Amino acid sequence: MFPGGILPLIKKFSPSLFAIVLAAGWLLLSGPPARGVDRLNWDKKNDRVDAEIQTWPVPKVLQQITAATGWKVLVDPGIKEVVSTKFKNKPAGDALERLLGDLNYALIPQTNGPSKLLVFRSAPGDATLPVAPPKKPANLIDNELIVTLKPGQKIDGLARRNRAKVIGRADALNAYRLKFGDADAADSASAALANESGVEAVDANYSISIPETPRLATGGGTPFTLSPTVAPDGKYTTVGLVDTAVQGRQGGIADFISSAFSVAASEPAANSSSPWHGTSMAEGILKSANDGTVRIASVDVYGGNATTSMFDVGYGIYKVINDGHATIVNLSLAGEGQSAFVDKIINEAHARGVIFVAAAGNEHIATPMEPAANANVISVTSSDGKGGIASYANISPTVDVAAPGTIVVQFDGRYYSVTGTSTSTALVSGLAAGIAASTHKPVAEVEAAIRKTLAIKAP
Repeated sequence: MFPGGILPLIKKFSPSLFAIVLAAGWLLLSGPPARGVDRLNWDKKNDRVDAEIQTWPVPKVLQQITAATGWKVLVDPGIKEVVSTKFKNKPAGDALERLLGDLNYALIPQTNGPSKLLVFRSAPGDATLPVAPPKKPANLIDNELIVTLKPGQKIDGLARRNRAKVIGRADALNAYRLKFGDADAADSASAALANESGVEAVDANYSISIPETPRLATGGGTPFTLSPTVAPDGKYTTVGLVDTAVQGRQGGIADFISSAFSVAASEPAANSSSPWHGTSMAEGILKSANDGTVRIASVDVYGGNATTSMFDVGYGIYKVINDGHATIVNLSLAGEGQSAFVDKIINEAHARGVIFVAAAGNEHIATPMEPAANANVISVTSSDGKGGIASYANISPTVDVAAPGTIVVQFDGRYYSVTGTSTSTALVSGLAAGIAASTHKPVAEVEAAIRKTLAIKAP
């Protein structure tokens, strides 16, 4: 029933979570099929295309193409094939052939407008259905851009020339958050900035709300009793917590915080009678890890606000890895809108051996959420305890694993319950940390074990 060799490893090094796993039917889930990667990066400026697609139908691929190129696209209404291809750094013509497979197409330049792309089976005249670009996500911050500069370049003069205000700086990444007068100004500046010789990349910015709020638990809970221990070899497994701040007076939790940063524009409230989201996730991670040598590098990406942005999330990830020395990053947050800025940070860190675990989202929909949809992230949804997905949890094809969605945490002598895919994410991050700390296995092996053992099974 279980993959040989992996389940005993989890049982041996995280007995408390193992009990939760069995009670919840965590490893016996039915649900979405194996994840589809589904990424298309079309660099119009340099005429280069990267793709890794498994589950998108042709019309959705064409949506991405028209959004990236500005071409007017028409398709034969009967074309519904699913695209399956993977390639890097191909010119547009070669990319179209690989994306469209056996289908026919014609790319026709227009004198007074954008080129027209016709996709058809038999005759060009069959391509009659217009393909519109995908709708902008509701959480798009439409008067902002994330601009990454080439080394040695300065942002201030460039911002002035484009009538923008610099409202966020990640100098270590050469990345900046620019605010414009309105959405039209941002759209116009996007094209202009992409043509600047000193600009590496231009990306949209998206907001992400603080997830579920802890509530007073009616049935009490289990006190947090884990104590920090000294690693004999001086090596600790550190989980980077990208979230709200962690309250310092939380009993026992503060002793596990190895470093704390903030990239938020404001400070959180000085006092609170209930635990913040980050505080709850920290306790969930530590309870799941059940190992005194696990530490947490915390970064506050919210401050006193109800939302953060992809810019701050990306910079927060950088901080906990490079300054906090995290080898596992917990992202108990989710939102629409693919961020090339965040994806680049994740992909480069993952290539260096960092594990990423992110929440799939708290809506029972099949829409992929970011940053969990990144193929290098373990995307976590919530189980319902009966072998299925919880009624509130995301069921996207990009989901990788599921875990129990509710924990009870202790704060100032009271108990609070918190439910959602954020909680599931914290449990999986903690499990990974516990295995890594106890076995000293390479994080790549730990990630492979988590993905294989906790994978959602196809019905």
